[in-house]
Amino acid sequence: MTRTPARSFVFAEEREGALAAMAAVRAAGQGWVNVQPVVEPEDEPPRPGILAIFGGSPHRVPMATWLPAPVAAGRRAGATTVGVLHATGPRLAPRLAGAGVGMPAGWRVTQDHLRRGLVVEVVVGSDDASVLSWIVAVLGHVCAVRSTGRFRATVYGPASRGPLPGDPASTEAPDV
Repeated sequence: MTRTPARSFVFAEEREGALAAMAAVRAAGQGWVNVQPVVEPEDEPPRPGILAIFGGSPHRVPMATWLPAPVAAGRRAGATTVGVLHATGPRLAPRLAGAGVGMPAGWRVTQDHLRRGLVVEVVVGSDDASVLSWIVAVLGHVCAVRSTGRFRATVYGPASRGPLPGDPASTEAPDV
């Protein structure tokens, strides 16, 4: 089995490319989309040292992963999930709610751990634009370094082949 190369692009206020990528992944029935704040090279945090395995999370530049509900027998089986790796400490969900970035009604926390991050199940019927808005708000809140206000989306899976609708600025890795 050959690995499908990932495709990345940067977005800010215009989110059509990211939404098109989410729709393409959902339509393909497999794959995922990672989203990270864009950080200028001079603002990149130093790499964690060898002793980082004993400390907290090394994810000073947070990353969210959107994974659509899996498809089984031609039907959605399970829930869409969003995971957030971050370095802001334990119990992120209550702190987000206290900061006005809480989860929409019906979403459910399945994990909230210092090193493994926050994982939530998205309520069935949630639109991708709302999910993406929440992801961007959370990443903006938990980013431990100065970011540019832009975000990099990286698409994995069959949907990463060829151009994505509304995404003229994407970069492609060569097929292997």
